[in-house]
Amino acid sequence: MRNLIKICLSVFVSILVVSCNKKRLEIEYFENGTVKIENYYLNDEKQKTIVFNKDGLVQRVMYFNDEKIVDTIFGYSSDKRIRSYLTQNSISHSLYEKVDEKGNIIEKGNLFNGSRVGWWCYYNELGIKTEERYFVLKTGENEYSQHIRYSPDGKVNELESNYVKFLVSDTLYLGKSTGTLIFKKILKYGTDTNICIGYNLKPDYSNITDSKVDTFYSANNDGFFGVDFKVLGKQTIRGFVYEIDMKKTNDTTLSIQEAERCFEKTFFIIPRPDSIPKDKVMHYHIKK
Repeated sequence: MRNLIKICLSVFVSILVVSCNKKRLEIEYFENGTVKIENYYLNDEKQKTIVFNKDGLVQRVMYFNDEKIVDTIFGYSSDKRIRSYLTQNSISHSLYEKVDEKGNIIEKGNLFNGSRVGWWCYYNELGIKTEERYFVLKTGENEYSQHIRYSPDGKVNELESNYVKFLVSDTLYLGKSTGTLIFKKILKYGTDTNICIGYNLKPDYSNITDSKVDTFYSANNDGFFGVDFKVLGKQTIRGFVYEIDMKKTNDTTLSIQEAERCFEKTFFIIPRPDSIPKDKVMHYHIKK
């Protein structure tokens, strides 16, 4: 009898119209009577789905908007505390957040096809950022090529950091611009260095052979580079600093050392005013 009442109640709740603007909630149950799925509708269009596990804990939350699904998956520890969130924004891109026992974020970053990419942030128990790491998946290995460490006062600890600085405006005019990269050498000072700038590269660099990549070499290793944007709006470049050191050890042997540091930079491209010629190269450099 109780099961019959429970089933009838489930059916009733499932078709319940919550308000006059056609909001409704549909609920599915496990065999033990606990909630399995909640589907929220507005004007007959699904807005949100909440999925529970058999312990009554939220397993995932999905939002539906303009045929796009934002899916968040919850991870729990053995004592049933939330320890992580994985938000799927598209088939290949997602955001990962790890939290401590108090719910404070201690690690956050983006995933591309399940691998870490871009800048990941790390925090202590007080919520203060302690480190950032730039991850890249370029040679089949998921590793970081830049890192920034912060002191307790929030300032960058330059001695313990190794990252690429861009001396160029974040907002550029349509067309060509040049700037400067500042970076620490991985190999010894004075090694030959190339700066490679790629357009429309995927986060894992898998389409590098099919993309436009410009290479800039300077005998002075002064970090000169250039960009050429032909489309307005938000644009992201990806590339790498390539170092090579060649030494002749004897008449038949050449010793070669190579090092590579990947980077990315996002710009906002705006139209050029009529006062600036379209073919003029805009320069952003260190003043000497």
